[in-house]
This record gives sequence, C-alpha cells and structure tokens, in this order.
Amino acid sequence: MSWSRWLRRLLDGLILLLVSWLLLAAAYVSLGRQFVPALGDYQDELVQRIEQETGRAIDLDSLSAEMQGSQPVLQLRGLRVYEKADRDNPVLLDLQHVTARIDVFASLWQRKPVMDALQLEGLELEFIEDAEGRWQLSGLGQTRSDGDGLDKALERLFDQRRITLLDSSIRISPWEQPDWEFTNGDLTLINRGSRHRLDARLSLPDQQVVSLQLEGKLPGRDWRRADLRFFVDLPPSDWQRWIPEEQLRQLHVARVEA
Repeated sequence: MSWSRWLRRLLDGLILLLVSWLLLAAAYVSLGRQFVPALGDYQDELVQRIEQETGRAIDLDSLSAEMQGSQPVLQLRGLRVYEKADRDNPVLLDLQHVTARIDVFASLWQRKPVMDALQLEGLELEFIEDAEGRWQLSGLGQTRSDGDGLDKALERLFDQRRITLLDSSIRISPWEQPDWEFTNGDLTLINRGSRHRLDARLSLPDQQVVSLQLEGKLPGRDWRRADLRFFVDLPPSDWQRWIPEEQLRQLHVARVEA
C-alpha cells in the first residue's frame, strides 16, 4: 500500500475523530443547558444529602444553576454552615452569596468536585496567634485546630484554581496585642501549580484604601518557604495608629508614616 493511501486513511480517521468529538461536545452542552437549571428544583434534597455526608446543619436560602459555555455555574445565596448537626452549635460559615463554576472533566478525572472559579461574598477571616506563636486562620469552616490550622486553611485556598472574595473583612489578632482590622476587602487568588498570585484592595479603619499585589512560588505549598514579589500602594496616613504599640517598641520605632 502506498504512503499516500496510508496518509489519506490517517487524515480520514482524524477528521472522523474530530467530528465525533464536536458532536459529543455539542450534545453535552445542549443537555447541560436543559438539565442544569433544574438543579434549583432539588435544593432541599441536595442540602439534605450534604448534611448527611458532612454531619453538619446547613441553611440555604436559594440555589440556582446555569451553563456558561461548557461549565455549570451554581449560585448560592444565604449559605450558613454549622459546626455540628444541631443548629444551636457555632456557625462555621455565613456567606451572603457564593458563585461556583465547576470543571466537569477535571472533576470526573479526579473523582471529586473541582472548581474552575469560586467567588465568596461577605466572608469574615481572622488570623489568630496563640501563646506559642502559632497562627490559625478561622472563617473557612473550622473553629478549633491542632496547631496547624493556618496550614490547613491555606491548603483549602490553594486547592482552588481561582478564588475571589468580595465585601470581606479581615482581622489580624497577634497574641496579647491590639487587633488589626481591614474591611470592604476585595481579594482574588489565582493558583497555577506552585505559582500563586494575590490581588487585594482593603480599607483601613479610617476608610482609606490599601492595594496589594503579591505573586511568586510556594514550594510544596509551604508558605514558610515562599519566594514572593509584592507591590503595595499605601495611602498617606499616620501608621502609628494602626500598628500595635508593642511591635513599635520591639522595633525601637517611635513614629511610622507611609
């Protein structure tokens, strides 16, 4: 058989494979546009299933879904997650609005939900230092930690490809020192393997805005070994009002302006 005939058969096979893939993709998108919006009709059943799997009580005001391209997008409003199945227990998460775009193919491959993008509105985060100098991050679904709470919380964030926090508040609580508080925060974290980028805009207590851009590598997702570059846009302010006096005394600084 001549090479031209082999080449012709190879091209015919590739064309047939491409056409089949396009037809399957079109069928998937068409079915998704028909059935995905119906998920909102099964809100109660879905919430009950998740409560059974997690052992936690969940309140959800509304659930809606739609297709954006080839990816389903879920809209959750009024999401509240409790520590245990009893609603008298503390609230772990209390969010006004959650938008989750699901990567269906990656989810099937990894056999677990994989978010292409996740947007949370109204999240309250707190970084807390204990007496041993260890830091914990509360506000991401846990109230107690065995000492590596910050590591576990950051791992949850790094598992997402893109996470956006809107109208967020951040409190930094050093041990036995005054808190730092930032409000009206908009933050976007993009993760690409070991490379990460954070864009943030936060308001000081006097409502002046701080802008931050942070990017670099975290080998093994260990923030202690981070190789980072950052840019900060600071408003004209007397920072002595926002920096705890104890830290200023340790640095032998009497006044800070930036």
